[in-house]
Amino acid sequence: MKYFVASDIHGYPEYCEKILMAYDREQADRLILLGDLLYFGPRNPLGSTYDPKGVISLLNARKDDLLCVRGNCDSDVDQM
Repeated sequence: MKYFVASDIHGYPEYCEKILMAYDREQADRLILLGDLLYFGPRNPLGSTYDPKGVISLLNARKDDLLCVRGNCDSDVDQM
């Protein structure tokens, strides 16, 4: 089994799309995301392309391929 590991998307769909394109290109069997998927942390300024709902949409389309671990910026609400 081939694993593709990534982390720290922080709610930016363009980074999520790049990860998913690389995952497809590598033809991995499972995408392991090591947290910090949606939120950017309370002390960090948000960029103009911040869109956690866009990230959710991209990842939900691949839910059968994902194994996710909670990061330090992920909350209980994000897990729902």
